[in-house]
Amino acid sequence: MKKTFPAFLTALLITLILGGAMFAIGRDALDVSAAQATGTTATLTPETLSQLEQALVQYQAREVQYQAELSKAIERLNSTNQQLALAGQQIQQYQSLLAQLQNIGLITINSDGTVSVTQLQFPRRGHDSDGDD
Repeated sequence: MKKTFPAFLTALLITLILGGAMFAIGRDALDVSAAQATGTTATLTPETLSQLEQALVQYQAREVQYQAELSKAIERLNSTNQQLALAGQQIQQYQSLLAQLQNIGLITINSDGTVSVTQLQFPRRGHDSDGDD
């Protein structure tokens, strides 16, 4: 029991010293941040404020300009998409026409993509087959 009392006092003394140091450091940190905060507002002069307001007006004007450019780009994109859809419809119509011409035998589409037109032979009416009248 004789050894525990001095150990307790030593532990209490060390705890008080460390707690006091932590309190002093924390208070100093608060004082520094408070001084910096008041120093920041103290350096904001009317000239600085005016410059910041001018910069803000310029940024707002740029934002309006960028919004207008974005709107125009969206309109162009929509117009291009409509043109693309119409072109797709026209391609489908051409493909349908080619398929119909091929089905009735007027054209032949070869494997290399070339198109051959089939010559139709129409019988002559009222004429001889050897061309004499």
